Amino acid sequence: MKKKKFEHPRMLGLEIKQNNVSCNPGDEFVRNGIFEFNVSGVNEYINENEADFELVEIPVDYYFSYFSRSDLQPEWIEKADIDRPVLLFEIAPDRKYYSDDPIVDDFYDRGYNVLDGSHRLAKAKQQGIQTIKAYLVPMETHIKFMTNGFEAYVSYWNDKLKTGQAAPPRR
Repeated sequence: MKKKKFEHPRMLGLEIKQNNVSCNPGDEFVRNGIFEFNVSGVNEYINENEADFELVEIPVDYYFSYFSRSDLQPEWIEKADIDRPVLLFEIAPDRKYYSDDPIVDDFYDRGYNVLDGSHRLAKAKQQGIQTIKAYLVPMETHIKFMTNGFEAYVSYWNDKLKTGQAAPPRR
């Protein structure tokens, strides 16, 4: 009897197709490497389905050290609404489910990147605020809002699951 190969339940199958993300004038897009997302669409979706998303507190200094960019506009930092949660996208499969390491509250090491909120982090840091709220955005949500790099992302994601890897620790 041939042993069936284990397939992780979060594998993206051949049937998955890229959504035709509607792009409205003024929509905000963000890149993470070759992957691009319509962040305006994600924010709208979260606003309509807020109860479906985990809201966490993250340390400002820690996330600022990874997601601060030199191209942040001072006027946008000044206007940033630090009461609005930043978005942490699950870019690699959540390591919480692949590792025995005690990394439960370290979302960055678990595979999440700040894809919306760099200006809010910068403002919070300037004001000496210790923590800021963040929504965890799982792959199943943000993939619906990909505008570039879809096929590469599906391959990347599935390779991580096949090899039992998730986001590598970054310390």
